[in-house]
Amino acid sequence: MKDGVRSEVRQLPLMLGKLIGGILAAAGFGGLVYVSTRPPKPAALSIMLYAAAGIAGVAIFVFCSRIVSSQTAKQAPDGEGIRTAGSKVLPWAILLALAAIFVIIMLLI
Repeated sequence: MKDGVRSEVRQLPLMLGKLIGGILAAAGFGGLVYVSTRPPKPAALSIMLYAAAGIAGVAIFVFCSRIVSSQTAKQAPDGEGIRTAGSKVLPWAILLALAAIFVIIMLLI
């Protein structure tokens, strides 16, 4: 029990990093879509800032997620964590593809 709590406390900063990264990505890409689809043409700088915030959020989320996955893989018996860590790529690929399709549709409308 004590080791489980200690493990969770060690992962807490990384989980908060994932939370902040997810919020930053959602705000950045959401702002990008909002600014891009409004009638007056936005400045290139505002588009780049929103895109940079979204990309930075995804990068922070992925970085923290990989560290958490590697830590849990080291703690898991007989390499079970290593197999599940690699299977998390598919949901991310689907999410990013759907987000890209949404942005393209919003820009065309």
